[in-house]
Amino acid sequence: MNYQILLGYGLYLTALIVTMEISIFFYKINKTYGMISSAGFYTGSVLITEIFANKLVFFIFGAVTGGVFVYAFTFVMDNMNVMLYGKTVARFNVLIAFIWEIIFIMHSQLILFLSGPPLPTAIGLDRILTFTPRIIIASLTAYLVSENTDIYIFSKYMNRFKTKLYLRTLVAIIPSLTLDSFVFTPLAFLFVVPLKVVLTIIAVQTLAKYLIGVLIGTPYLYRIDHFVKSYNQSKQV
Repeated sequence: MNYQILLGYGLYLTALIVTMEISIFFYKINKTYGMISSAGFYTGSVLITEIFANKLVFFIFGAVTGGVFVYAFTFVMDNMNVMLYGKTVARFNVLIAFIWEIIFIMHSQLILFLSGPPLPTAIGLDRILTFTPRIIIASLTAYLVSENTDIYIFSKYMNRFKTKLYLRTLVAIIPSLTLDSFVFTPLAFLFVVPLKVVLTIIAVQTLAKYLIGVLIGTPYLYRIDHFVKSYNQSKQV
């Protein structure tokens, strides 16, 4: 592993931490500011996922889409929003991001349809913003189903596993990430590529999401849990 890859992973983890910490910072100032910043970061993360969905990268288990790195963490952001603001706000963020996904796709297609000089940068942008209708439908469907499932399960088990945050996270994130792969991949690729390839994509994508969403996300949810308890105690004093 060369230094550029290590630097990339370092920047990736730093971006995740900074995103969460800024959300907490605004929450301390004003809860409304916190909700707005969380919605902005969440929507931005979902849009980043769409942009990098067309690039395949090698990651431990095999090739995954570049968007997996950010997308898996949106489930952690779902759980953070449930802990800080409740499931209603978390679901609203999912809806807003969904609307912005559609707006982004519509705007990007307009840019692609307009003619211009064949600059190298323009050609590269065309490749990034070219979306297959079937993949768009699969992506949006999987997003709505899996993200809302995660919010539902996580909020349902908040009281049951009050002292076992790791268990609550596993119970919510693992089924949701699995569901996402099993909804998206068949809708996007079934009958287009061999069934064996479809199953391989499901397995590799799901394992990568587990690694990111659970191993990276769980420690940070403990950070959020500690913050919520400390914040509530300070308000009672």
